[in-house]
Amino acid sequence: MSSKKRFDSYKQQLQAAKARTQDADKTAAEDLKWILDDPRGRRFLRSVMAYTHEHQQSFHTNAAVMGFNEGARSVGLWLKSKMLATKPADAVLI
Repeated sequence: MSSKKRFDSYKQQLQAAKARTQDADKTAAEDLKWILDDPRGRRFLRSVMAYTHEHQQSFHTNAAVMGFNEGARSVGLWLKSKMLATKPADAVLI
């Protein structure tokens, strides 16, 4: 196989992978919007956000506990950013 054909094949694979990623991102945003539209979904997200302690310090004298707390807080911050990007008006209610 010539290098041009290999490059073209690679280019097509890369474009297909980008399209799949964009489709997955769009689907995830639509799913989150659906959850935020329902009061039950907002209640559930509120409980998840409370568990992540996103507004609290993660400091602890035990490094393992602090690492766990920071990991949970990181998940909360990630989820909050996704909610703000998807439906800012509903995200502030959480």
